[in-house]
Amino acid sequence: MSVAFKILRLGTRPLSQLTTRCALPNSDRVSTQSGRACPTIDFAAPVVCGVHEPGCRFIQVLKTPALMVGDFACPGTPPVTDVEAAPYPEVVLARSGAYVRRDSAGAVYIDRTVAAFFEARRPYVIEHPRPRPDLTTVISIVDPEALCDSLGIRARAGQCFARSAIRATADLHLLHRQLLAAVRAQSQPALDAEERAIALVQCAVGSNHGLRSELAMPATRPLSRREVDVVVAIAEYLNSNYCRRIGLAAIAAYSGYSVFHVCRLFQARMKTTIHKYLTALRLEAAMQRLAETDMSIIELAMELGFSSHSHFTAAFSRWAGVSPSRARLRARRGARGLSESS
Repeated sequence: MSVAFKILRLGTRPLSQLTTRCALPNSDRVSTQSGRACPTIDFAAPVVCGVHEPGCRFIQVLKTPALMVGDFACPGTPPVTDVEAAPYPEVVLARSGAYVRRDSAGAVYIDRTVAAFFEARRPYVIEHPRPRPDLTTVISIVDPEALCDSLGIRARAGQCFARSAIRATADLHLLHRQLLAAVRAQSQPALDAEERAIALVQCAVGSNHGLRSELAMPATRPLSRREVDVVVAIAEYLNSNYCRRIGLAAIAAYSGYSVFHVCRLFQARMKTTIHKYLTALRLEAAMQRLAETDMSIIELAMELGFSSHSHFTAAFSRWAGVSPSRARLRARRGARGLSESS
């Protein structure tokens, strides 16, 4: 296979709070394709904890019991890094820059057209052919067994992925951008971002194993009676608790399934995400309260579990086509007309 078609996992430093890496001061040096020297490394050797190269910056943007998402920025130096290893399996997507990742399988140039995969505790080094900055989205899979089980994947012991990297599809790029938009919109609840992160990871890992990318979407096979019962139980739970701040971890614990299973089963049966369903429950309740009570818009937003007045107003206006205040006026005007006609 030519170098042009060989793909290795995308180069980046994993999460700064979690990553292990080491320096090998007595390593021999060999020449690379770029002409720079890089260490001859025993990738089977233990990885010793250390620190990242100066100038690298990591910002964690989402943390849940199942996944962690972060932005990793690197200045593009040094030419060759010390050995690093990810503590969890990671899906890595470049947003700018390009670099080479090298491990026991070899080394290949990686850029934004690639979705890369890091196995947990597998040593690697990064080579920067040119000293230019790069920015990467890193998604750590805290519960890889539950993820693989939700996709029907039988991964080999100690491994989550079948390939080091794949060419990123348009669907994968779109899911990535939707996730970035969700985590940037601080007015949006974390539930929305968490569901988008799970959809992205399921799509990426399903494609990595040669499965159809639709695995991240609603299942096409009929659900079993047990699965239908679980979805109904989740819907009942949401109907009883929609005023509370609810996360996927709580829903998963209630159902007895993993968050990956919960998202897929619910979307397969209800044809919508948990976040959208929960928001619909809250908005319907808001319409009722607007018509029947004198609660202020702020009080109503807080009671129904919205993160802020502005978040509630924007969501309600998109749903109803009018602002909450105008909806209240229209609802009460209609109620008066009914009263007078009776």
